[in-house]
Amino acid sequence: MSLLSLKNVSRHFGAVTALSGISLEVPQGELRALIGPNGAGKTTLFNLITGFFRPSEGEVRFSGHSVKDVSPEKLVQRGIIRTFQITEIFLDLTVYQNLEIAVETAKGLNLRPWLSRRRRREVRDSIDELMDTLRLGRLSNHLAGELAHGDQRLVEMAIALSHEPKLLLLDEPTAGMGDEETQRMTELIRHLHNQRGITILFIEHDMAIIFDVADRITVLDNGRLLAEGTPAEIAANADVQAAYLGGVK
Repeated sequence: MSLLSLKNVSRHFGAVTALSGISLEVPQGELRALIGPNGAGKTTLFNLITGFFRPSEGEVRFSGHSVKDVSPEKLVQRGIIRTFQITEIFLDLTVYQNLEIAVETAKGLNLRPWLSRRRRREVRDSIDELMDTLRLGRLSNHLAGELAHGDQRLVEMAIALSHEPKLLLLDEPTAGMGDEETQRMTELIRHLHNQRGITILFIEHDMAIIFDVADRITVLDNGRLLAEGTPAEIAANADVQAAYLGGVK
């Protein structure tokens, strides 16, 4: 059984069809890339998976259950975690404070007026683990708004991981990064997939990254599924070359 399944999913905005008849299966543990020209429907598809939009037709299922009428907050609790094109962190708080809020929220402790010593230790241990995984320890006391863009993206990734995702959706994780920052993010994605076994679906425009790390690639064009396959199969696909790869800069 696939972890994520879409069956003939369409999404209309008035007379505009953003997605049409999309069927997609993502098995547990896969690292899947989603590519396509601007306006192909990639972010709309993410919005459907994460509950921000409802399908006009078709069905989205996660872990065998329909997500129809399930709120984004409930889907987070079920294990669907997402990052966005624009970094979503608290810029006026330190890195540690950002992670503290995230961990307490993930553990359902954020509304408690006080925490026991044991709970506080659990929160601290979780923060330390995230700091270690993302190599953020040196930045613990820095304001998030003062960090370089790449480090802000790592903080956002740490916040996402605090919820222990079963399915992690990354929307252009390396956008705006330099070569060194891109390499760090790529290595992190590999680590989360290979060492932690997290199922990852990511949108990316850097073809070098996609063909280097993805198990399989799904290609959208004008809201429709154009092709799907291994990196080698996609690279050799004439339709993909014509619609996307041949024109990418």
